Formats: sequence, C-alpha cells, structure tokens
Amino acid sequence: MLARLFREGAPAAASWYSGALIVPDGRLVDYVHMGHGSIYAHYRVYRIAQGRVVEALSMGAEPFRAWRERKFQAFRQTAVPPGGGAYPRKAEDMSADDIDGFVRGFHAGQCMGR
Repeated sequence: MLARLFREGAPAAASWYSGALIVPDGRLVDYVHMGHGSIYAHYRVYRIAQGRVVEALSMGAEPFRAWRERKFQAFRQTAVPPGGGAYPRKAEDMSADDIDGFVRGFHAGQCMGR
C-alpha cells in the first residue's frame, strides 16, 4: 500500500505533527452519522510528538471512552483557544454541553495527544 501511495520512495517523517492518531480496528458497535461519534469494539491510539510515536496504546471500547474523557477533561482545564483567552465556558447560542461537544470533536487530536 505504501509503495502505491509514495511512488517516489519512502514517505518523509511528519515532524510537523503532534497529537493523537486514533485507529478503530474492531467491529463497529454503534454507528453515528458522520463517523466521529461512532463506537468500535477496539482501538489503537498513537500519541505523536513532532512526528515521533511517543506512546502506543491498544484498548477496548469502554477503556477508550474513559481514556478519551480523562484526556478531554485535562485539555479543558488548560486549553487556550486560537487568539488567546480561556476555554470557552459560554456562548450566545450554545450551551456549555454544546461547547464541550464542539471542542471534543474539533480539538480531538490535541486533547488526546497530550
């Protein structure tokens, strides 16, 4: 597969990337439209720092949910949104739960990469 994708030779290291790569590798347990909320029976998680794998995890759905929630809560306490300031606690047309849901999805790689 890599040879077909990278015909010029070995791919270059993605030294610009830091975050998490989440690879569902089990059967689909619960489908959610658009995929990001879908639940799988098993996951592989790779935490990346400047293109290098710093941690590789393998876990079932429930441990993954708990791990993801711990990572999100830690991120929520320390996150600084683009432009500075603090983690958004309220918005004119969004509840606190809506904000958490948006940030969980939009910053998933950052949340879980820490």
